[in-house]
Amino acid sequence: CGVVGLKPSRGRISGAPESNAPMLGLAISFMLTRSIRDTAALLDLGSGALPGDSYEIVPPTTSYAQAIKTPPKALRIALCTTSWSGYPLDAEVKTAVLEVGKRLEQLGHKVVEAGPVFDYERYLAAQKVIWAASTAQSLDELAGLLRRPIDEASLQQTTLAVYRHGRTLDAASLIAALAVYDRITRTVGEFLAVHDVLVTPTCAISPELLGTYDPDRPGRDIDTVFADLAPKETFSALFNGTGSPAISLPLGWTQNGLPIGVQFVAAFGRDDLLLRLGAVLEADYAWHQRKPPTHITRTA
Repeated sequence: CGVVGLKPSRGRISGAPESNAPMLGLAISFMLTRSIRDTAALLDLGSGALPGDSYEIVPPTTSYAQAIKTPPKALRIALCTTSWSGYPLDAEVKTAVLEVGKRLEQLGHKVVEAGPVFDYERYLAAQKVIWAASTAQSLDELAGLLRRPIDEASLQQTTLAVYRHGRTLDAASLIAALAVYDRITRTVGEFLAVHDVLVTPTCAISPELLGTYDPDRPGRDIDTVFADLAPKETFSALFNGTGSPAISLPLGWTQNGLPIGVQFVAAFGRDDLLLRLGAVLEADYAWHQRKPPTHITRTA
């Protein structure tokens, strides 16, 4: 969307008061901004454990607002433009990411083509189980509080399809899915111990026209729901699973003037590194100065 989107490390933002790890750790609350400065300030304001949290991440040695003033030293950067799902990249998306790789080299970083290797099909199957189990539990609880039935009149087809799949699962399936995530988290962690930052597209496709995707069309099931998500989440959802920090920066543009996001991922807890690198790229690309042909500008 042409904005900065940070997904902090799991536990950086408390799930209080409702949960220690919303959606079994997949969901993390944060905000979109126009600038690295605002993202850093918001992370300073929102991070930290609250009473009752089951674990606490070691806080940074300095505030994020202060950290972004110091550019990172030469980094070992892995560049990956091959989607783990096999979903093909739009040519403009791939070109934008490769151009960012060249710019990172010019800034003094060592860039190699590499990415974590894991069984995407097992990962995707586990993702469906965790999403569906969490959805079924939360909707059952909500329906009980509202005293309303769960049916086609109360839910859109996509949500209903995920809910129905969740109701077919047993506890053993959920534990097995979490075990798959544990193994993949280890694999990604080991990869990010060798590479300081992983760079990928944010999405495999350029922005779709409003109305292209209809989440309420009939005939939905868990497989078609995730097939619809593939062009959007092929590169990003993995890090909801691992808990690694990731940030999307608007560093590319299509010929039609639409923004292309580039994703940066760092080792667990290294939110500061992503923000520091983001600050350097923001100064270089100046995305906040771009405005679409149709826009609203507030004047003083």
